[in-house]
Amino acid sequence: MNAPLKLSPEALALTLLPAGVQRIAIENREQWMGLRGQDITASVAGALFQEHQYATRYGLYLEKAGLAPPQEEVTPTVTEDSIILPPILRGTLFEKTAIEMVRLLKPEWSVFAANNAYYRMAAARIGATPDVFATRPDVPGLGIIQVKTTDGLIFRKKWLNEDGEVEIPAWIAIQAIVEAKLTGASWACVALMIGGINTELKLFDIPIHDGVWARLIEEVEEFWRRVEERDPPEPDYARDGDLVRSTYAGDESVEADWSADNRVPAILDERAELKAVEKAGSEAEKKRKALEVELLAKLGNAAAGRAADGRVVRVKTIRVNRKPQPASTYSYPKFTIEGEAA
Repeated sequence: MNAPLKLSPEALALTLLPAGVQRIAIENREQWMGLRGQDITASVAGALFQEHQYATRYGLYLEKAGLAPPQEEVTPTVTEDSIILPPILRGTLFEKTAIEMVRLLKPEWSVFAANNAYYRMAAARIGATPDVFATRPDVPGLGIIQVKTTDGLIFRKKWLNEDGEVEIPAWIAIQAIVEAKLTGASWACVALMIGGINTELKLFDIPIHDGVWARLIEEVEEFWRRVEERDPPEPDYARDGDLVRSTYAGDESVEADWSADNRVPAILDERAELKAVEKAGSEAEKKRKALEVELLAKLGNAAAGRAADGRVVRVKTIRVNRKPQPASTYSYPKFTIEGEAA
C-alpha cells in the first residue's frame, strides 16, 4: 500500500522503528560520541568484514577495549589566507549541499535530513546516525540516502573497476544496509558528490541484503566477545603498523621462544632480502615494515625473541612525546638481528 507515502520521510521514519531499536535524539557531540562508543556503528561495520578503506578490525578492537593510543581531534588546517578541510569534515560541511543537489536531480522525491538522531539496537550493540531520509514514487516505503564526498581522482581510483564500471566500495554499501535495517527503511542509496572543476552528484541504489545483516550480527557478537575476554584479532600487518608500534611495550628481561614457530625464520629471510633492495623503490620498504609489525605482534611483552634457527631478534623501543598531548607517547622500534640462518 502506498498510503504511508503521504507522510513526510521524517514522520514515516517514526512509524517504522524496528523492534528492539531505540531512536535517541542527539543533544550534543559529547553525548553522541558516548553513544557511538558503546556500539559498532554503521560507518565502521565494514571493518569486521575486512572491507573498510580506513578502519581495521584490529584497530576497532583496540578502540573499543580502551587500548588505542589517544586520537588527535580532526580539525581544519588554517593559515593566514587559506583553510584546508580533511575528508571527514568536508563530508559533514558539504552534506547540506549534497541534499540540495539530490532535490534538484530528483524533484519528485521527498528528501529530508535525518534530524540528528542516533538509532541503536541495544541487544546487538549496533548503531547508526543516518544522513538523509527520503521517499520516492517509484519505490514504496521509506529510504535512507548515505551522503559521500570525494574528488575526481579518488572516484576513478576507488569507485571504478578495470572496465571503467562503477563498483560501490563494500564498506559504504554495508553502512547503507545497516542504516536501513536500524531505521526500518525498505530501500537505500548512496549520493556521491564528486568535486573538481565542476561538482557532480551521482546516485547509486544499494540492495538491502539480509545475508549481509545476518553475518554482521554474528561478527559483532564475536567482536564484543573478544573485547570482553581481551582476545585481540590478528592485526593486518600492512595496515595496522602504527597501532602495533604504538601499543608495543617490550620487557627487556623477557625473551620470546619462537623455536616452534616456523614462520619467524621465513620473516627474517624475507626481511633481509627486502632491506637489500629497498634503495630500488619504496615497495620493498613497505613490505619490510609489515614484516617487522608481524614480529612485534609475535613478541607480545618480550623485547627479544629467539627463532628455531638460532637467530635472535632484539627490539629497542624509543618513545617520544606526541603533540598536542604531551602525556601520550609514540613508539619507534629499532630492530637488531643477531646470528646467521642455520
